[in-house]
Amino acid sequence: MNEESKLFLFIAILVTHVIFIFYWVYHFVQEFRETIRKKLPRVYLALFLCCRAKKLQIEQEVEKRRERDQPFIGSIESILECKITRSFSVLYRFQ
Repeated sequence: MNEESKLFLFIAILVTHVIFIFYWVYHFVQEFRETIRKKLPRVYLALFLCCRAKKLQIEQEVEKRRERDQPFIGSIESILECKITRSFSVLYRFQ
């Protein structure tokens, strides 16, 4: 292996690791925010929303709607999954 290919592999590995770290940090911060919002709403309001209580209220309403609609969305997903499975089974049956 020559030096150019070693450098290329090193850069490729480095880039993938950096992308993974950013991805992990992003999701960690999202989970951290969610935990703080549920356990310490006043701290969340001060740190992340700059004391805008209206925005916190909107976020809570959106979360309630998501929880309320989750069974409906789950049933739609299962219907779509069943439809896709049937489509593939019909497709492969004729081959």
